[in-house]
Amino acid sequence: MSNTKTYPWLSTISTDMDPAILHAIDKKEWPDVKKDAMAKYCASQKEKDPEHLRKIERSNTFKKALKEECMNAQSEMTLCSIVIIMTGTLFVYFLSAVLFESYVINFSVDAIVGSIALVLLVRNEILKTRLSKKYLQTKEYLYMDILAIIFSFLCHLMMRHFDITLIVLLAVYYFSKHKWTKIMNEFMDGE
Repeated sequence: MSNTKTYPWLSTISTDMDPAILHAIDKKEWPDVKKDAMAKYCASQKEKDPEHLRKIERSNTFKKALKEECMNAQSEMTLCSIVIIMTGTLFVYFLSAVLFESYVINFSVDAIVGSIALVLLVRNEILKTRLSKKYLQTKEYLYMDILAIIFSFLCHLMMRHFDITLIVLLAVYYFSKHKWTKIMNEFMDGE
């Protein structure tokens, strides 16, 4: 019964979790990340009584576990963003090389690098979107990254001798990192 289809906020967890606890957590007006952290905490403590959720929420050990979860999310977001910058830059360079037929080595090698960059870019965008939806219930970061890559590509096409692709992607990275840090601080202060 305790699966992610019934509870979309639930990450991988032990199957012996009490369904009453999961149902009680699901009814709470908490962000998905807090629900998930509570479920993990209750599973690790073998908690069976849904009435103890309020007491657990106030405990220092749960707050420490939630803070650790937020720190892990911040590290994951930073890593995804850095990979997106690198792969986005490589993909923009590949598209521009195809349009102008000026390859670094030859088409085959550039196509392999461009394809790998695109796969890694999409994979990290999915991870970043899933992470931001867990905290914010929005795809704002996905839209921001897509617009930055499109803008970088257009700038790269228009200004062949002065490349600002990396500058645009780095600016979006610092903006999103600042915004994510602010959200995390608000989230932790609200707890």
